[in-house]
Amino acid sequence: MANPQAEKGHVDIANEIVEYLATYNLSSYEWRTLWALWRKTWGWHKTWDRISISQFQKMTGLKRRHQYRALKALISKNVVTNRGNGRIKEYKFQKDYLQWKIVTSAGNIKRSVTYRGNTPLPKEVTQSLPIEVPTKENKETIQKKEEDSLFIYSYYEEKITGGGREEAIKGISSLLEEGKTSEELIARIDSYRRQLSRDGIESRFYIRPNNFFGESARWKDYEPKDRKIRDADPSCESCKGTGWVFSENGAKRCSCMLIKATS
Repeated sequence: MANPQAEKGHVDIANEIVEYLATYNLSSYEWRTLWALWRKTWGWHKTWDRISISQFQKMTGLKRRHQYRALKALISKNVVTNRGNGRIKEYKFQKDYLQWKIVTSAGNIKRSVTYRGNTPLPKEVTQSLPIEVPTKENKETIQKKEEDSLFIYSYYEEKITGGGREEAIKGISSLLEEGKTSEELIARIDSYRRQLSRDGIESRFYIRPNNFFGESARWKDYEPKDRKIRDADPSCESCKGTGWVFSENGAKRCSCMLIKATS
């Protein structure tokens, strides 16, 4: 039987914040991430803490791509603030809730709200809705591109090296908008990985992701030659037609998408 005691450690949250959070829209993944952050910061009487994605994952139980997405969403809403340029950044909870972006259950759409008290409302809270409200289809497309961009970056970071995250993700997003597929870009990464293994290149000479996908466009130099990619088999039992097989070690391309090169 669980028997938690406040004397063994607790997180202090002001009632004012709790009351505001009760009216604020967050996804279940964002809530899990927020509680993990509180435990790592306020739980140790700290404002900032250096937290890796894997540390968040260990506490939330989320898959890596979902953890990236939840953390990015909290940062974009200004509920969480981060700093630092390394692979492991520092994070803190933004307790000034008037700085948070106001959203509805339909997504990141600003709306007017009535705030109890004499504090003036910030401009972003009182401004009108845009004339063109994004459709559900457009939101799903944008969300998928964001998820794919984060997944491709994290795949490169895990398999090769990290660095220049924002520039790299921006470059990946542009390539996806131009019509490149996630499978094509990951195939380029795999082609580069095989060359690194073949040539025994030192890690300090690895191409950073921002140079691979950014203005330098080094991805063009690594066209896959060993194997070609085809569309996923909708009837495949392994990937269920998605083209990807997920496990505790990450994601890998399903064999139904691979065509062995002919000699």
